[in-house]
Amino acid sequence: GSVAVEAHADGTGGGATATMGGSAGAGGGLGYSSPYALNTLSGCLLDVRCPPFAAPSSATGPGRVLYAEDGDGGAHPPGLLPSERTIFARCASLASSSGLPSQGLPSKSALEGTLTRLVAGRYDPRATFGLVLAVDPDAVGAAGPSGYGKTAPAAKGGQSPLPERGVFQFVSRWASRCGRYIHTRVHTVRLPMARDGREWIEGCDEEAAAALLGREAVYRSLVGREEENYGGDGGGAEGGA
Repeated sequence: GSVAVEAHADGTGGGATATMGGSAGAGGGLGYSSPYALNTLSGCLLDVRCPPFAAPSSATGPGRVLYAEDGDGGAHPPGLLPSERTIFARCASLASSSGLPSQGLPSKSALEGTLTRLVAGRYDPRATFGLVLAVDPDAVGAAGPSGYGKTAPAAKGGQSPLPERGVFQFVSRWASRCGRYIHTRVHTVRLPMARDGREWIEGCDEEAAAALLGREAVYRSLVGREEENYGGDGGGAEGGA
């Protein structure tokens, strides 16, 4: 399912101010505060949250990965936003009031450890990103108790049990043209886990797979040329392409 949220902020001089938010999430704000004032938000932030057993190993698209140590001079806040746990709590409360089952709130370390933040120069509703996921076999068995779904019986060969489902969440944030609003769009997908290669192929979306494989081929060709020309490690979208 998806949830559309629009957060309002006071505006001065065409730019949003940092007068709302905070850890309490006042007024539904993002929790921006000094030094990450709302009027410093440029472009579009895209947060990708994966299950604890998977993490993006490479990204292709119009942007770059923002690492926690970057800081970016305050233009883009790294790491967990102050209001994110508050948002989780409010959504869990809303689900409970509607009679929907909900898990316990995830820990701060779980939220930070499953987050990958991308920053693009501008908001483009037609922009697409491709992510290659790397699976951590040691974390597979821990996926169930972390609130990401029940685990299935142990896999063949005595491996850790596989989770029945994997949850992926995509959160985009960008400022409105007038500078008085921060738009937030949340899209959450829960996918069943394939037990083997054949099951994965049978459940694969052929059109999506063709597009992703094409993107990956272009990405690898460009990275290879960069390595030949500059002797570097490429970088692609991760290096700021």
